[in-house]
Amino acid sequence: MATTPAVPVSRLEAGATIKVPDGKGGDKEVTLASRVEVYEMTEALEALVASGSLIKDENVIVKIEEAYAVYTQLLAVDMAGMQALVPEGRVDLVLDEKGQPKRSTKDEPVASVAQKFNYGNDLDAKREVRNQYEKSVAGPEKDIKAAIKFLVKLGHSPEEAEALATAKLGTE
Repeated sequence: MATTPAVPVSRLEAGATIKVPDGKGGDKEVTLASRVEVYEMTEALEALVASGSLIKDENVIVKIEEAYAVYTQLLAVDMAGMQALVPEGRVDLVLDEKGQPKRSTKDEPVASVAQKFNYGNDLDAKREVRNQYEKSVAGPEKDIKAAIKFLVKLGHSPEEAEALATAKLGTE
């Protein structure tokens, strides 16, 4: 889980106390356990931030078990930003000797813009497969329960929400 403090005054460091969502609709105070530097902020990266190819957020909070850490997040806006964030600036998919996408290992990491894109795109595809499978196994009941919960939040009584959801989504 990554979260950004509402109004950071300056760059946060280890030991700083901040408020984070408590998961119950409120906030709680936590002390940052560490500051982690993921990227070496070179002049080239700073130039890409200045040009708008990268967006820089110096205060992104990550929960790690019960502790919190902070790091500088860089988000690529365009191909120049993407290329800057992968090792050696590779763009094309790295292939093995058989013409298949080369996989990273602990000893030999392989990264390119295409591989990072494909990884994220494949996560989206797998999420869709899981959603469709769950719908086929669970039937419409899961959707009906979610619709009822949503309609109750909108102010409908539980009985009215159930009637509306069942009429709209059916039971088969």
